[in-house]
Amino acid sequence: TSTASEPLAQPISTSVSEPEPVSTPLSTTNWVLIGGLGLLLVLTGLVAWFILNPGQSEPAAAAPFEPEPRGEDWFTSRPLPESLSGASAVSVGNDIYLTGGMQSDGNINSDLYVYNTIDRAWKNGTAKPDPFINSAAVAVDQLVWIIGGEDANGNETGTTQVYRPSDDAWLTATNLPKPITKGLALTDGSRLFHIGGRSDGGVIADVFAYDPITDSWSSLPPLPEGRSSAAGGIVNGIIYVIGGANAAGEATATCFEFALSGTNWETCAAMGNSRIDASSSVILNRIYILGGETGANFGELYNPESDIWEKINQPILEGLDNPSWTNVGAANVESKVYLFGGEFNGTMSADAFFYSPKVYKQFIPAATNDE
Repeated sequence: TSTASEPLAQPISTSVSEPEPVSTPLSTTNWVLIGGLGLLLVLTGLVAWFILNPGQSEPAAAAPFEPEPRGEDWFTSRPLPESLSGASAVSVGNDIYLTGGMQSDGNINSDLYVYNTIDRAWKNGTAKPDPFINSAAVAVDQLVWIIGGEDANGNETGTTQVYRPSDDAWLTATNLPKPITKGLALTDGSRLFHIGGRSDGGVIADVFAYDPITDSWSSLPPLPEGRSSAAGGIVNGIIYVIGGANAAGEATATCFEFALSGTNWETCAAMGNSRIDASSSVILNRIYILGGETGANFGELYNPESDIWEKINQPILEGLDNPSWTNVGAANVESKVYLFGGEFNGTMSADAFFYSPKVYKQFIPAATNDE
């Protein structure tokens, strides 16, 4: 469980202030000695700065990387620095920030990996305090919000931690009203919404809204049914919660919608296939659902305006008898969806891909669960 957090304005990692310079009389007889001492002090200061600020240090230039096609609209991306499952990924501008996640040795990753989609290179930011897996994540006001999750022993947390890219600093915000893991985080551009998940070992229907201005959470009407590991998005002021696990742990294909100007949840068209732990992104008012624990080797695209689902290809999963692509760190930059690591048919991976759909393209209608 989590403890009380510091105010949002307080950085988690404090900076080391430089000492005031001490002035001494300048010798007029030994300029060489003074110059040598000055150079030594400068070098010592530089070394100390890099030691005290490891998150700010720049790695050696990465070798050039060129994406390779992996089927229609799919390409390889530069692999993760390590295999990770259940990491959180969020984009701000052209950068994707990825933290948390289970490592191959069973420990939880505390590093913050930053992927620049222009340079196609990874670098490190300041490590995240109190790392977790299966946290909900979203970006608001150029800040990365990591909400809830669980530790390596499965203990849930309500911690809300915020990363500020502008100065590579972590901050804390008010905790969730309860410890939750495997929830869904969405934003309308001003508020954050945390939906469903697991708490105290059970699937919940709770929906909470966070106001960054007041640093406070409030409750919204709960989901019609509890859901964890759901996908979703917000389009034109409406929250969509798609798929996920029900109270019995079974995969669902349901779609629930909630107008932020209204008071009740409604039902929208169900997906073609049930999915748990799928990745979701919103591009041009369409919701893309990729991967997940499902028997389907295709993803799905939802058009909220027509309430129709369409099938999209996933060539990476074609030819598999029981395809599964779960616990992936996913974030979109412009019209591309980037997917990092996760578990591919149960095997932890460091592979990365991006999906670049032709947004004007017509897709084949998705198969139904009965087909």
